[in-house]
Parts: sequence; C-alpha cells; structure tokens
Amino acid sequence: MILKKISLTIVIVSVIFFTLISLLSIWKVIQDIDLVWKSLTSLGVVAFAGLVGVA
Repeated sequence: MILKKISLTIVIVSVIFFTLISLLSIWKVIQDIDLVWKSLTSLGVVAFAGLVGVA
C-alpha cells in the first residue's frame, strides 16, 4: 500500500512539473526549445514509471 502512495505522489508531482514547464514555455519564459523537450520527455518517462508502479 505504501508503494502505491509513493507511485501516485510521483505521478502527481510529475504532472505538476510537466504543466509548469509547458506554461513557462508558452509564456516565452524558457527560450531554449531543446531544454523544454528534454525536460518534458524526462518527466513523461518518470510519470509513466510512476503509473506502472500504481497498476
């Protein structure tokens, strides 16, 4: 049960960071597109791993 809570927390935090980076990119706060894509893909991998842990 504790593993599911940890995994769910990882998924939620990843989604929050994913949204934050996306919004900063849309608002042109982050100018480097490569950094944005690398960050988003890394967060996607972490979120997917967290989802696998929940299932």
